[in-house]
Amino acid sequence: GLAPAAAAPLAAPLWSPDSPEIAHVRQLSANEAHSRALAALAVHRAQVARGGDERALEAFDAFCEGDEEFRRLRHKDRILRRAERHLSYERNGAEPGTVEGGRDGDGRAGASMHYALGAGTQLWVQQGEQNRATYIVEAPLKIPVDQLMTMFYEVDLYPKWLPFVWESKVLHHVKGGSGEYAQFIVMFKYLLPWPLKHRETVLYGFASDCLESGRFMLCAETVPEGAEEWWGYKIPPPVNAIRMDMVMDYGFVPQDGNLDETKLDLFLKLDPKIDWLPQGLLNWVGRQYVALMTSGLTSICRQFTKSPYMARRLADANGAYGLLSRCLAAMRRGGLPEDDVGVSAV
Repeated sequence: GLAPAAAAPLAAPLWSPDSPEIAHVRQLSANEAHSRALAALAVHRAQVARGGDERALEAFDAFCEGDEEFRRLRHKDRILRRAERHLSYERNGAEPGTVEGGRDGDGRAGASMHYALGAGTQLWVQQGEQNRATYIVEAPLKIPVDQLMTMFYEVDLYPKWLPFVWESKVLHHVKGGSGEYAQFIVMFKYLLPWPLKHRETVLYGFASDCLESGRFMLCAETVPEGAEEWWGYKIPPPVNAIRMDMVMDYGFVPQDGNLDETKLDLFLKLDPKIDWLPQGLLNWVGRQYVALMTSGLTSICRQFTKSPYMARRLADANGAYGLLSRCLAAMRRGGLPEDDVGVSAV
């Protein structure tokens, strides 16, 4: 008789939660390359869609929607996009020099005062409703980008260079969930002159490798008022201090091939919880803040190899600073860190 027909081979699944493509997205996310991780996820989704199986695409979308790491990745991407608008970075065809709300003659939205502070540093100051203040800074610094980012990474040393901060500490180093190296919940305490009560703020912040755009970014925003926890981490109640609301976005843009100079971009919006705050005081505080911050950073840089920052970098060579070294090596050769380990773009 006739031999039975061989069964047709099963088609390979269009996607799997354990696929190399999903693993690649998770690795980029863990290494703080958030924009590239989402871009790789979008490319993979397009691959699934081209397969023509609607049920597979629905399953893929449901998986991505329910995955906690991908949810946090989308949250970070929203923050990064907001920061790019604040800092007037071009993305997806947006016009350079624009931020939310239009722009004025200096190219900054709604900025009521503009100051040229010397050495190319510029400051914009705006007073908003209910005494909310916005400061935007562009500061070209003769500081290597790795040293500058080290000073921003070591949170407990902020009082050495950050004006008006008398105490800063990491409450929690947030591990997992779209980042293994540089996401924290921090507390800053500010010393204000009598009769003002001391202020403090608790922020969730993270750094992001945006080397596809030639920069690094640091974003932080206040943990919601009254929150007792954030992503499962406990938040202490205020003690003898008023909690301010704050958004801080930083861009670190290397300016030469040797990465020895950096343009520091800063957007700072805060509600100091003060009933009466004249524009003149806001302007004065802004000028003092920028002058003291840049001089403090530059002073530390002159003695960097003898400073506690260098010792901490050496002690953490396989952690966040190891990741930073790989990023800088990639910048020097004009590539991306993931290229070093043979993982091509999905």
